Amino acid sequence: MSAVAQPTVAQPALAEAAVRRALAAHEQRGDTGAARALILQAISAGLITAGLLSDLATIQVECGDLSAAERTLCAALTLDGESLAARRNMAELLLLTHRHALAVRVIRSILPHLKAEEQERLAPHVEIHDTKIAPWNAGTTTPDEIWERLQHLPGVQLVEENISIQDFERFPCAHPWSAAPHYYEKKLQYYLSATALCLNGSDTFVDIASQGSAFPGYAKRIIGCDVYRQDLMYEAGRPHYLPGDACALPVPDGFFTAMTLHCSFEHFERDADTRFIREAARVLRRGGRLCIVPLYMELDPVERYARSFAVGSGQKTFGPGCEFYRGYSVESLYQRVLQPAAADFAITIVRTANLPEVQASLPPYEALWSHFLLLLRRR
Repeated sequence: MSAVAQPTVAQPALAEAAVRRALAAHEQRGDTGAARALILQAISAGLITAGLLSDLATIQVECGDLSAAERTLCAALTLDGESLAARRNMAELLLLTHRHALAVRVIRSILPHLKAEEQERLAPHVEIHDTKIAPWNAGTTTPDEIWERLQHLPGVQLVEENISIQDFERFPCAHPWSAAPHYYEKKLQYYLSATALCLNGSDTFVDIASQGSAFPGYAKRIIGCDVYRQDLMYEAGRPHYLPGDACALPVPDGFFTAMTLHCSFEHFERDADTRFIREAARVLRRGGRLCIVPLYMELDPVERYARSFAVGSGQKTFGPGCEFYRGYSVESLYQRVLQPAAADFAITIVRTANLPEVQASLPPYEALWSHFLLLLRRR
C-alpha cells in the first residue's frame, strides 16, 4: 500500500481548481518561480494530473528548459494519453525542437478538437508541411551592397555580429504557438533585441506596437523589468498598457530606460517614423536604449499600401491592422530617421553577418530577414 493517501475521484478536480486559481494569481504578477513551486508542491502532495503537468511544462518552456518540459509532457501523456492540453503542448514543443514531422502528426490528431484561435495558430504548420511552399521574404535582398553604402554615413557606428546558433536555440522567449513560416524570424527578433539592449531588473521597459508580442512577458518574467506595452489596439484603463499613438505616449519625460519595436517600425505611415524618433528622445532618460528590429533596407526607397503576399495557399496583408510598408534606402533612412536622431542619440546599425548560416540550420520553409537592426542610445 502506498504511504501517500490517494485522493478520491472528486478530490483531484476540486484541488486542481484551487491550484489553478492560485496559478492565475501568480501569472498576473508575472511570478514564474512561484507558479512552478506551487505546481511542484501540489504534485508532491499527490495531486498529479495531466493538466498540471502540462502547466508545468509550459513554465519550463518559458524558462528555456526544453528537455525538462519534454520529460514532463511525456509523464502527462503517460498519465492521460487523451489529455488535449498535453498533446497540444507536446506539438508545440516538437515545433520548438525542429521535429516538424512528428509535430504535424500530433497536430493532425488534435486539430478538430481545438478552439478556433488554437486551430488558427497550428493549422498553418500542417499546410506548409504538406505544400512545401516557400514563404514570402520581405526587404533586404542585397545586404552586401546595402552594407557597403552604409559605410559612407556620417556619425553612425556600424557593427557586424555573428549570431551564436547555440545561444539562439536556447533563447527562452518565443511564440510556441506562432504559425510557420515566421516562428524563427520572430524568435530571432526577440533574441537580437534582448542581446542589444542588455535588459536588467532595474529597467523600465516599453514594447511599442506590442499587440500579440511575447517579448514583454520575457522582459517581465525572465529579466524582472517593470514592463509597459503600447499599441493602437489597446483600450484605456488597463495598468501598464498604453493605448493610442506611439508618437504621443502618455508618460512623463525620461520615463523609460529601454524600448523595442519588433517588425513594426516599417508600418509607421507618412511622417510617423520621424515623429516617433523625436518622441523616443523625450520619453527615454539619459543612457536609455531603443532597438528597432528588423531595420528594413532596400536599394531604393519603397512605400506600399495594402499589398498582399502569399503564405501557403492563402493571401494576407502585411500583418493585423497593417496596410502600409516602408523599406528604407540608405539615403531615406538618413533623412527620415538618423539625421533627426543625431542630436539626441548615439547611433549604431548592427548587421547579422552570419544570417545565411543560421537560416541553413532551420527547416527549409522557415524564413529569416533580420539582416539589420538599429540601436539608439540616449545621450
